[in-house]
Amino acid sequence: MGGIAGAYPILYWATFALLAAAIAYLLVLTAAAFLTPAATKGGGPTHFRFALLVPAHNEEPLLGELLRSLNALDYPRDRYRVFVVADNCTDATAAIARAHGAVVYERADSERRGKGHALQWLLEQVAARGEEHDAFVIFDADSLVAPDFLQAMAAELARGREALQGHYSVRNPAEGTGAALRFAAYALVNFLRPLGKNALGCATGLKGNGMCFSARVIARHGWSAHSLAEDAEYGVKLLLDQVPVHFVPGARVWAQMPPAVRQSESQNLRWEAGRLLVARRCVPTLLQRALRRGDLVLLEAALDLMIPPLSTLAAGVLLIAGAAWLGPPLAGARPAALLLAAALTTHVVAGLARVRAPAVVWRALGHVPAYCLWKLALYARALLRKPPSAWVRTRRFSPGR
Repeated sequence: MGGIAGAYPILYWATFALLAAAIAYLLVLTAAAFLTPAATKGGGPTHFRFALLVPAHNEEPLLGELLRSLNALDYPRDRYRVFVVADNCTDATAAIARAHGAVVYERADSERRGKGHALQWLLEQVAARGEEHDAFVIFDADSLVAPDFLQAMAAELARGREALQGHYSVRNPAEGTGAALRFAAYALVNFLRPLGKNALGCATGLKGNGMCFSARVIARHGWSAHSLAEDAEYGVKLLLDQVPVHFVPGARVWAQMPPAVRQSESQNLRWEAGRLLVARRCVPTLLQRALRRGDLVLLEAALDLMIPPLSTLAAGVLLIAGAAWLGPPLAGARPAALLLAAALTTHVVAGLARVRAPAVVWRALGHVPAYCLWKLALYARALLRKPPSAWVRTRRFSPGR
């Protein structure tokens, strides 16, 4: 019994140290995010020719809204063309895309399923047309795009950047707790942290929606990522080829999210399984090259992939705090546990303040403890189960429903 009792404080402080290191990393990014502008003012050049790519699998409910927003972009209409791949669709996705003026390709492939394969095939069809494009932008089919999106991207292309990620957020946070909490998560992961990485000169990574690549990058790499987290995988491949992704906060895109937490269970499970898979595949290579080259950007990218999801960190902090209050052996740890909780809270509050989150998102934070428990169970399933390989579409919910 004495051995177990003696090991308990060691386990506690080892866990505390890991959580503290992860949260310290997030606080560095938080502080850096307040040292850089949230968006670049003024329009960009308009001579760049864009190919806008939309992979769509049974996206009848919301695809029309995306295409209307693309047709209304504040950019010369003869300088961009919209391409949609209707991938293994059984609904009216292709017809809706054609009705909105998009160039549509219908793909049927029961073996190579998934967004990555659909994008690779679409790029091949676009290349076969023989048209000249300076850059390629990828949008999810359930999105809305800000009118000045291409102007913001063009301004960064003119500065010589070749891989860009727009500000990907949630368009319906007021429709339910799940959407509100997703807005909060995206404010931190898709806005605050990339903004901090911009300030520190790090690669910001790809988020899957609102991504832009120069024609040279596409010619060299095509779309060579096909895992469940194909965006994160592709971003690492570009970084290893010395093409870091830069965050463009002024290029805004919003996606529709399921209103309730459990309505997004399959999507969350796929994301967590995909992130774990990319971490296993890419972290060793990133660390090896970072140490060999003395490259801090590669080292930071490896550390970023090793940071657990925010819900896991929050659950860990709650467990640490609870253990400190359970009995005398760890009573002295209470101030440190409170400091850790305050540090993580600072990261969350700063992120929501920086993005000017609506009141409904702040109120949804009261559901965080229950949400963390749900995500922990989901994370355990992602660790233990074989990840799915097919493109499993999350049920779409039209605005207001």
